[in-house]
Amino acid sequence: MLYAGKGLRANQVTGALTNNLRGDGWSEGSSALYGGAVYELHVSGLGTKQGISLYLTGIDEPPERLVDDSSPYPGDWSGARWMAYLAWNQGLPVWGENSGQDSAEKLLLSVLRMRANGFEGLMWAFESELYAGPSSGGYATIDEYEALIAAYSGLKILYLPLCLKSL
Repeated sequence: MLYAGKGLRANQVTGALTNNLRGDGWSEGSSALYGGAVYELHVSGLGTKQGISLYLTGIDEPPERLVDDSSPYPGDWSGARWMAYLAWNQGLPVWGENSGQDSAEKLLLSVLRMRANGFEGLMWAFESELYAGPSSGGYATIDEYEALIAAYSGLKILYLPLCLKSL
């Protein structure tokens, strides 16, 4: 099951109501409110859990300075912490991918969040960025990805993207 970002949290609903649903408040800055992206209800309502994994896009978002994964309040958590929490409560594995156009620093954050939250693995969102040269937009390189795999060899799984071509 693919989930983009954090989804909607209770504190966002409260924030939007406090703002009289004007659309310009802090909690209305994402499309989660208007899209009704209540991942908690969706995950808890799955009819079967067999063969299902939760999958988070943007494991590296938001930046560390904007979240507190050690907080007792889910509204403070990163999307990675939130998705892991939902998965744990339902006995499901969880996977993730970066948001794309990531630097080596954001690659490290992705790996650290994956490890801290018990993700089964990490997929790199855009293969062309992973294989780009160091001067190509400041993206993390395949060599930096390889170095992180070596440094965190205790991780269960790290996957490189596959290039599938039409036959």
